[in-house]
Amino acid sequence: MSILANLTYEHKISNMFGIVNGVHSPVETPSTIWLLGSDVPNKLSKKIYPTVDANIYIASTSVSDINKEITVVYNDSNNIEVSNTIILNGQTPVLVANGIDCNEAFISGDGQTLEGNVFIAHTDAYTTGVPDNISKTLAYIDSSYGRTQQACFRVPSDSKFVLKHIYGSITNSISGLVSSSVILRVKPEGGSWTTIRPYNMTTEKTINLDEDILFEPGSIIEVGIDSNSDTGSNINVFLKYTLLKL
Repeated sequence: MSILANLTYEHKISNMFGIVNGVHSPVETPSTIWLLGSDVPNKLSKKIYPTVDANIYIASTSVSDINKEITVVYNDSNNIEVSNTIILNGQTPVLVANGIDCNEAFISGDGQTLEGNVFIAHTDAYTTGVPDNISKTLAYIDSSYGRTQQACFRVPSDSKFVLKHIYGSITNSISGLVSSSVILRVKPEGGSWTTIRPYNMTTEKTINLDEDILFEPGSIIEVGIDSNSDTGSNINVFLKYTLLKL
């Protein structure tokens, strides 16, 4: 029987997308599946998850991104999910709020598009829109997508997270079979990282599985790359989940 059966919690059904392009072989394991892990300048293969709150700032790599609205979904100092709309000021950092992490962000102004990429980080020290310490990045929006593409989530303290479905695929321009192993892992609040599921996919076989896995409040959930057979792989994952308010 499903975990959600007979539950009467307030809940939100949502989706999470993770993309990383140009993955090398071998990979730094486990590499976070997010766009900042792609083979680009300012690359960060593994997201660093903060343990304490700090001021969160946002900036674009383009001076043209002025007066553009970004909705930032972050976890505040009490690890409660908050949504805040911020007006970009080009490459100049703008304060979002005090918080511990950021699960999602997207451009939300009517008809607006981004000229540059957007960094959301635990620092106000930016140069041309990029954090001086790239490891302080909490979330990243590539201008081509207009929203975060990261397969990681910090569960708010007043909620539980139920993973309902996972889909994954891999492409590569080389001929022949290319394979990758990804892992679903969790770090419970106050605990250590534990692998929940390993998944294998190839250029001929996707991951497409229903799940019913419950994660507790305060947990950090991540889908990461454990191995990749050939350099130049593009890896995509999609997760469908329900967030239960306690």
